[in-house]
Amino acid sequence: MIEDVEVLFDDSEPFESVDFFRITSDDGNTFTITNEMVSKDSASRVIDRYGYGYDGDCFWFFYDVASFQAGRLMIYDVKKKELNFDYFDEAFCITSLGYNISSDSFLGVVSYHLPMTPKTFPDRYFFIGRDRRLVWDPVIPGRSNSE
Repeated sequence: MIEDVEVLFDDSEPFESVDFFRITSDDGNTFTITNEMVSKDSASRVIDRYGYGYDGDCFWFFYDVASFQAGRLMIYDVKKKELNFDYFDEAFCITSLGYNISSDSFLGVVSYHLPMTPKTFPDRYFFIGRDRRLVWDPVIPGRSNSE
């Protein structure tokens, strides 16, 4: 189980930092997410907005390279010390993300704002299951998809 997460990068120059996060598990082991791990497939050297969270052995980190225009989500298995989900796309700007430890799954919402206009596209739901496949607009019990 993850016990603590330390942010190691500078918000103003994130890719100038060697390390991004140091994750400590309850057995004292550490796992460091490095600049190289994050920037390897990054479409940009900029992080405009970011967030992270953790529960159990799962750590997630998301960021926008242009606020509410293009974003990325990375999910790590800290016990295995590996990245097991990585997704980047235009219009993939996470506004809400929840993790269910018992089903090892995520449910989230993304938003997109057209640059330099008041145009905002409707929020869109996504689901990532134990198999770490992204599913758009999942059927959510108790909620009509027409809402």
